[in-house]
Amino acid sequence: MRTSVPSLALAVFLILSSAGAAAAEPLAFKPGDTLEEIRYKIDYNGYSFTVGHNRIFDMTPAEKAAFFARRFPRAPRSRAVSDDLGPLARQLGRTALPSSFDWRSYNGHSYIGAVRDQGDCGSCYSFGACGAAEGTYNFANGLYGSNCIDFSESYIIWCLGRLSQYEEHFYGCNGADWDYMELEALTRQGIILESAFPYRESDPGSCTHWSDHTYAFQSWHRITCNDTNAIKTAIMTYGPVDASVDVDTGFEAYDSGVYQNTSTTCPPDPEIGSECYHTYTNHAISLVGWDDSPPEGGGGVWILRNSWGDTWGESGYMRIRYGSARSSCEVCYLVYGQAAPATSAYVVIDSGDYDGTFGLTDVAVFRSYYGLWSVRNVSRLSFGSSGDLPASGDFNGDGTTDITTFRPAGGLWAVRNLTRFYFGQSSDASVPGDYDGDGTCDAGIFRAATGYWSIRNVTSAYLGSSGDYPAPAYFGYPYDQKRIAAFRPSSGLWVIKDLTRFTFGQSGDRPVPGDYDSSGPMEAAVFRSSYGMWAVKDLTRIYFGGSSDAPVPGDYAADSNFGDDIAVFKPSSGVWAVRNLTRLYFGTSGDIPATR
Repeated sequence: MRTSVPSLALAVFLILSSAGAAAAEPLAFKPGDTLEEIRYKIDYNGYSFTVGHNRIFDMTPAEKAAFFARRFPRAPRSRAVSDDLGPLARQLGRTALPSSFDWRSYNGHSYIGAVRDQGDCGSCYSFGACGAAEGTYNFANGLYGSNCIDFSESYIIWCLGRLSQYEEHFYGCNGADWDYMELEALTRQGIILESAFPYRESDPGSCTHWSDHTYAFQSWHRITCNDTNAIKTAIMTYGPVDASVDVDTGFEAYDSGVYQNTSTTCPPDPEIGSECYHTYTNHAISLVGWDDSPPEGGGGVWILRNSWGDTWGESGYMRIRYGSARSSCEVCYLVYGQAAPATSAYVVIDSGDYDGTFGLTDVAVFRSYYGLWSVRNVSRLSFGSSGDLPASGDFNGDGTTDITTFRPAGGLWAVRNLTRFYFGQSSDASVPGDYDGDGTCDAGIFRAATGYWSIRNVTSAYLGSSGDYPAPAYFGYPYDQKRIAAFRPSSGLWVIKDLTRFTFGQSGDRPVPGDYDSSGPMEAAVFRSSYGMWAVKDLTRIYFGGSSDAPVPGDYAADSNFGDDIAVFKPSSGVWAVRNLTRLYFGTSGDIPATR
């Protein structure tokens, strides 16, 4: 009901009286505020946003109590790894943060889908989690626009919420607590697609989707309370983040502009303990970007993605002043496992002779989060930045491997002391090699989603399909010319362009072609990490290495045998082991071997 002018005047008088004649503190938005009272407070406080009637603001007090169901944990969990900064700690301060960033328009593409609507169900926690998960997955896999993935909120609320380890933390329309166990579930059980289990507000009675294909995340981590730069770094490095806010009447009625309120600190809940991320909030959202200099002025803002449909706010979004509504208190980010390159079969190095010593392979590692290269007994230098992958080869034909990086996020190639250029796009795998036999390494990319190969200034072709590993090598004759080849781990199928196709290996194997018999041409080979088994086609089958080891075959021996040696690198410890030759420590956890 609209408040009359006399009533408004009386309300304003009472507010001002309670604050004192010389009031200087901003006025807080309170439950039961009318739009007129909210607008007065906006004007009095000097805020820059507008409000109006909408479905949420017009709910009854009882409806709001059920709707805003985020709460303190009934049984707070013990401190876990996820409560630490995680890999974000290595990124802080390393990259200059732009004045604005928005996953709705990154390099001309949107990495997040359309805004969703939770309806009247207290399921905001599932939308906050899915918003972060979808953006993180899309960025890690180079998906944007119409190709963006869409995860199932219903799977979180009606399936994962039924599990005994989670039911005390979240379930259905009953909301969730501040322990973020919905993110824990995404790293343990995973999540399915929206198309498999569309959103529904009513309890289906049981879950019938346990056998559906799931997408699991590597880990999740909390961000230090009110650390604006850390939140920005997480958004830009990993994707949208999951966060919570303390919704008041001004927030509910938000229509446009820069929202701001008086709740900017992160006091812990005394019922739980001293952790600031257990401060009171009642609604989960996701943050997809920021702007340090909005047109309204007054300081920076987060770009907040809500789950109240696209008619609320600015097409479903809100620009909210840093820290307002406690938006910077309970922020978490996800890490998608396939984004970690340390064990990825997509890291292809063409050669590893960094000092030009008779073609011998050097022990070398690349530390992506520092851009640090270490070549044993040769060099230690910084080249590249976080997110880059090693893509070395002899690009100028002088017989020495050039330190080279490839940036999957933008397709940037950088060859140290030689050149920089763009070739490829987000999610492409680098596959350098001498594809035309002229004695110099060519830049090449493999697009796994379509099986598309492109070799810079040489050729392009389609070979392979989604799920295949690139396995280019110097097969056949002439053996100084690299051939496009793909390996299908689901069936062990090898396809070598213009040469042959055959089956060798099985599900889970990793292709490791090499010249294992010193004959010149390379042989097809696989490494089965679960057993540490190496199998070289028509030649040998041995056990060397173990689970989680990365295969690094190469010619490490200074002898007359110019063939490749079987070797492994243990990313967890930095141990290199070359069969029948040596075992040494070089590198540390998280390093990527930078030799073939």
